[in-house]
Order: sequence, then C-alpha cells, then structure tokens
Amino acid sequence: QVVIPAGLKALVVDDNEINRMVLTDMLTSTGVDVSEAADGFSAIDMVAAQAFDIVLLDVSMPGIDGMETLRRIRSLDVPWNDVPAIAVTAHAAPKDHDEFLEAPFSDLFVKPVKRDVLLSGIVATLSGTAVGHHDQITSGHTPDFKQQFGEERYKNALDTLQSEVRLVLEKIEHADTPL
Repeated sequence: QVVIPAGLKALVVDDNEINRMVLTDMLTSTGVDVSEAADGFSAIDMVAAQAFDIVLLDVSMPGIDGMETLRRIRSLDVPWNDVPAIAVTAHAAPKDHDEFLEAPFSDLFVKPVKRDVLLSGIVATLSGTAVGHHDQITSGHTPDFKQQFGEERYKNALDTLQSEVRLVLEKIEHADTPL
C-alpha cells in the first residue's frame, strides 16, 4: 500500500477531459488536492500563481506541448519553478520516451496509467527515487472504466467521446484538401 503525503497539492494538465478526470479521480481518492488545467498556457498561469507539490503533464497538447510547458514553468520567476513534473503520454515508442526524459521531467507514465503505478511513481518522484519510465502496456489488467467511475460518469465520458469523434468527422468531410 502506497502512502501519499498528507496535504499533497497536484496539478493535472491534459487537453483531454476524460484523461484529466481519470487522473484526478485516482488522486483525490487518496486525499490529494487536485487542480486541473486543459492546456499548457493555463498550467503556466496556475503555477505562476501558486505552488504545487507535483505536476502531471500531458506531453502532446495543442498550442504548446508538455515539454515546452515545462520549460516555461522552469523559467518562471517564482521560488517553486522547480516543482517535480511527471510526463504523461500515449506514445509507446521507447525512442519517444528518451526524448521526453531529456526534458526536465522527473518521471514518465505511459497511458493508460494504473492507479498503483501512478501513486508509487508520485511517491518515488517526491522522494527522488523515480525510475524514469512506467510502461503499463505489459503490466497487467486495466480496470473497467464503468466499474471504476460508475454508470453516470461512464455515460458522460462516452457522450464526450462521441461528440469529439463527430467533430473530427465533420472537419474531415469539410476539409479543402484530401488527407
């Protein structure tokens, strides 16, 4: 059983609402005080305004990506600009992981992030013993979303996904140039 330090403040940054919800739920269930940002610019503003104990940062976001977001956080003129940051990515290729870890991230999680890996990785990062990469593709069963979050949140997430797919299909249909 991993014990998260009491009063821990985390910032979860991801452009995908469902990904933010999953990470936030896993963290709040252990008593972590979680704030959320939907893009890198908002994350920079939030870190400039208040200190966090850890930042979980999606690597691939529109606008500015996670690596640039972290570089800008590191350049902020605040005493906590060295906040530990963990890269969160869906990129499974090891060559991508090396690139992410060359940025000033403390650790790297590959989506979907399992709760036990998330919590143990955060504790390791905060204690300075992070291993640098948590690939969960081969690490066992991922819990069923509906079972973990309940019927209502499952339906809301499914509705959001369907809306996003419809928007992408509409953009493709109305694109001036072929793909």
